[in-house]
Amino acid sequence: METPARKWLSLATEREALARMEDAARTVEQFEQVIEQWNHLDENRERKERYHETPHSQPLLEWGTTLGNAIIPQPFSHVFWRQLLNGSFLDVLFDCPYELHEQVASRAVSRLLFELNENQKEVLYYWAIRQYSPQRIAKLRGQSDRNILKVQATLIMGIREKLYKRLAPRYDAKLPLTFAQQQFVEDYRAGRLKAKQPNKSAKKTTLDEKNGD
Repeated sequence: METPARKWLSLATEREALARMEDAARTVEQFEQVIEQWNHLDENRERKERYHETPHSQPLLEWGTTLGNAIIPQPFSHVFWRQLLNGSFLDVLFDCPYELHEQVASRAVSRLLFELNENQKEVLYYWAIRQYSPQRIAKLRGQSDRNILKVQATLIMGIREKLYKRLAPRYDAKLPLTFAQQQFVEDYRAGRLKAKQPNKSAKKTTLDEKNGD
């Protein structure tokens, strides 16, 4: 059996050989050979990564039955059961409003979600993860749908503001950011992500008219 040290040495040797082959390439045929070797390494890496992935043929929230109209009880065809049988149980363990921060990979976003209060976590969980309508969330919580919409708007504004404060210094310092993060900072600064505030003067005028002033 090959030891870890020997395996590491073999991989290091292959990488060094490929690097020398790449440096020595001069003709089109030689560069094509280098590209072929890199493609081979990428295919091996992707194959190893697939061993640790749980494939979903449909979006998670739309998962209901197996492909091919197989007659299987729905609980056994649910994505949670398939993940458990495959040994991927983290999504099942953290399927809870109060563990919402454990379901994201970004440390910054996870921290923002962790700092939310319980009411905000519940609304965000049923809205973003379960994709419930405001009316359904209101019925679960014994509130009006207007109140739920207000909580959603305040919640998203707060998360965007805190996330912007975290990303803006990195953006200004030209530090590495994903395309989505760069786009978020630019959209936030341009005002495309800020909710419109109600016109207080117009509201006061309406109240004055109702009072007969």
